[in-house]
Amino acid sequence: GSVDEDTEDGNDFLLVKIHWGNTYADAEQWVYECTFDQVSLVDDGRGTEYNIVFSDVEGKPETVTVVAEDLAASFTINDDGTLTWKDFRNDVADGMRFVKVSE
Repeated sequence: GSVDEDTEDGNDFLLVKIHWGNTYADAEQWVYECTFDQVSLVDDGRGTEYNIVFSDVEGKPETVTVVAEDLAASFTINDDGTLTWKDFRNDVADGMRFVKVSE
């Protein structure tokens, strides 16, 4: 999985995206609109989970389906620099930790 943080123009949140490949042909993606509370990035219910099916040609998305909406999560920044994902609706994260690998 990976996490991308982007500040949306004119908004006061960070967009956190997690992309998790299931197979070579499909993946899940979670997108959260988070605010920062000095300890964690928090989305209180604006998150969305997508299923993405890729075509065999050039790996471009063929279909994107909304799996779940109104998801809530937090991302805690740990002392060792990792980010821990806690999902409050589906328990899919189960304390998943992410390590920063590049800028």
